[in-house]
Amino acid sequence: MLVARGLTGNLFPVHPRVLPDELLTSWLTRTAHSNGLKLQAFLDATVGRGAPTMNRDYDRSVPEGHLGIYSGATGVAVDRLHAATLRTFAGTFVDRVHTDTGSPWILAQGIYHRKRTCHGLQYCPVCLMTDVVPYFRREWRLAFYVECERHHIQMLDACPSCNAPVVPFRVELGKRRSTLSQGIFLCHACGFDLRRAPHHYIEFNDWQMAANLRRLILLHWWSDAAAQTDSPMATAEFFRDWMNLATLMRSTRKYLSRLGPAATQLSHHPIAPYPFGRTAFESLRVEQRIDLLRPSLWTLCNWPSNLLLMLATAKVSRRRLHGAYKNWSERMQGVCASR
Repeated sequence: MLVARGLTGNLFPVHPRVLPDELLTSWLTRTAHSNGLKLQAFLDATVGRGAPTMNRDYDRSVPEGHLGIYSGATGVAVDRLHAATLRTFAGTFVDRVHTDTGSPWILAQGIYHRKRTCHGLQYCPVCLMTDVVPYFRREWRLAFYVECERHHIQMLDACPSCNAPVVPFRVELGKRRSTLSQGIFLCHACGFDLRRAPHHYIEFNDWQMAANLRRLILLHWWSDAAAQTDSPMATAEFFRDWMNLATLMRSTRKYLSRLGPAATQLSHHPIAPYPFGRTAFESLRVEQRIDLLRPSLWTLCNWPSNLLLMLATAKVSRRRLHGAYKNWSERMQGVCASR
């Protein structure tokens, strides 16, 4: 039975609760399948045919009005649905989450109609295997979330069988409604069970680097979490510096191109010769991001000694580093301005 669009108090027969840290689109897909519907049929019955939904990054851009309609159709509170969106990351590691353009640290999906050309959703195969009900988390959309905080294995961003991006809502394509219960943990392109993907581990040269990355992944960060400083530093400011340095690790500009080799030499975390080009950091594959995150994080540790050592090794002036970006933190600007 379909629900008339916009009617409150008229619930679908099955209305699953939102699981801890679950993505909105993961919950929508599970709700549709639990009611024997394909996701598009569920969306048509609720927000209406032709409404802007899966042809965009719906976890970032879902209108508040749509959340109210889903609440009325399922009995799940609006604030709980809002908490399943990526917009709630605003004020943490970023000041705000953009809904109409790319957003810092939020993985890009490369949306082309309802297809995804970028590997914008990661997963931990052990999490999916051990979940009573497999589902996809919000934290799996974060560019710095490269290791599962629970199992300490490297996140995966593609099907290991065919290398297709992970697009849970497309698993239903070509299936009859009676087969939708097979699960969103299957690859939409080849049917591989993502729960059975091989495990990989991120290599660290010392335990302190691993601990620093894991603190940042948990978002339990303050002044002494990853760098020594005399005064508290906003999490968003630290992440801006981290992003800037990670991007500079692959710079091809005449002088700034020395920073990457210097940081990798000093941190002993080499960067593989990927064809980075002008690809945004949020569009890079997980292995590429790991290669850039490790030496850039090392640069921010033991503040400011590692940074100054990298600049000296690369023979790059503080003034030139300062001029590379306009949004450095006050702490970074202070070091670059000092003699």
